[in-house]
Amino acid sequence: MEEARRSVDELGAFFRSLSGPDRIAAGASMLAIATLALPWRWTKLDDDIIGLVSAFPAGILAAGTAGLVYVRARRANASLAATLKLLQLGCSLALVVFCAAFFRAVTDERILRGAGRGVTSVISSAQPGAYLGAVFALVALLASAAAALNRQSR
Repeated sequence: MEEARRSVDELGAFFRSLSGPDRIAAGASMLAIATLALPWRWTKLDDDIIGLVSAFPAGILAAGTAGLVYVRARRANASLAATLKLLQLGCSLALVVFCAAFFRAVTDERILRGAGRGVTSVISSAQPGAYLGAVFALVALLASAAAALNRQSR
């Protein structure tokens, strides 16, 4: 129990040592990973589908962003830090692009026509987890862009 507490304290100290944009990028990425436990997609056949099943690439990209923040903060090499910042920005951008493509791919509405009227039938749609994931992805992207422009952060 004492070792677990010490590990949590060390992780908290590491998180506090990060620059503001890095702290926000890492936090938003971890929150995006947490949203994978929520429903991301609804279909008529399967009902709710959690994000871990339907949007696992979002978890990989968000973990990549958070991991690059960690690696860059632990490295002292300035030339490598610039490359890692760009990779972090790329992971965050890919996460936003994935979320946008996810909305387009899962939304399926059909218009049924009959008796001179059209009725819209929803076959598949995005759920709250997808919207929260997209918000956290956008926050991570903006924070990663700020970190990439910040010359003082490692």
